[in-house]
Amino acid sequence: MAQSRRLLLNVVSTLLMFQAMKRRRVDPIPMLLWCPECGARHLDEGEFATKPHHTHACQTCGMVWRPALVPTVGVMFLPGFRNLKPPTS
Repeated sequence: MAQSRRLLLNVVSTLLMFQAMKRRRVDPIPMLLWCPECGARHLDEGEFATKPHHTHACQTCGMVWRPALVPTVGVMFLPGFRNLKPPTS
């Protein structure tokens, strides 16, 4: 009985934590991501470029992984390090 009560409390606390996370907007952390299985570069595009998510899937081999415990997004360049086009005069 005590074990089932503990399990129920764990489930309820996890659900409450996820509800709290959904209420507050968490910006994903930009990361340079490579597939841990095949080494292919992983870029999040379209909706996934801004949508907070933990799980990433390789478009080359299908490997699914979580690079961090916080929401992340695969980017081509880290913020502040993008190669900008030279200004035209």
